[in-house]
Amino acid sequence: MSALLIVGCATGIGHATALRAAGAYDTLVLSDIDAAALVPLRDEITRQGTRCLAERTDIRDPSSVAALFESIAQTDITLDAAFNNVGVIGEVAPVHQSNLDAWHDCIATNLTGLYHLVRAEIALFTKAGRSARILNTSSEYGLHATDDVSAYVASKHGVVGLTRAAALEAAPAGVLVNTICPRAIYTGMTQRYAEEVEGYRERTESAIPMRRMGTAEEVAAFALWLLGPENTYVTGQALAIDGGAGA
Repeated sequence: MSALLIVGCATGIGHATALRAAGAYDTLVLSDIDAAALVPLRDEITRQGTRCLAERTDIRDPSSVAALFESIAQTDITLDAAFNNVGVIGEVAPVHQSNLDAWHDCIATNLTGLYHLVRAEIALFTKAGRSARILNTSSEYGLHATDDVSAYVASKHGVVGLTRAAALEAAPAGVLVNTICPRAIYTGMTQRYAEEVEGYRERTESAIPMRRMGTAEEVAAFALWLLGPENTYVTGQALAIDGGAGA
């Protein structure tokens, strides 16, 4: 019986991954801060014949993360993999005009919240003594920078660093840890950013050799390979999904 945990699946990449994973896994555990948005996703996956558990989690709160894993422990579910697809863009402003509270909010979700998840997952997998896979979502801005979103850039660089450190520590136990770094994937979050920043989509697509933004479904396909049993040797990597922009 195979089981996958997806945290951050109410919309976008996580949502697409959950739908694509239905049928590939016997059980999906879905988690998001938006409990209401999980209900139709859970119902759709259940209709497809995959067992599905949905839990609201605020990853900024370590007790909420602990409650998620306690809920899983109360079932017969044995996780094989975890996809930590979490992140907010946060405030859009030059660093010298940015708000300290907005900085803390962004770091709390994108980096500290992710830390809570990775910490719990590695503890679970190593205690079980079985191979497993963890995949985090960083960003193209975890590999380089852009202007006006300093907290986002800093947090996503932190995701890459945390992933690499965790991969080194977990490798002897057979736990593989990677991060994906999507660029210009058309989701609700990037749509909102495009609405705030004039000309964003046009500039972005012109800088991509494939001359288009990627889709959540394309990212989901790659994510599921990294999370699946075919991946037996890739770990500690920050993998760009960018239409050739980083070439």
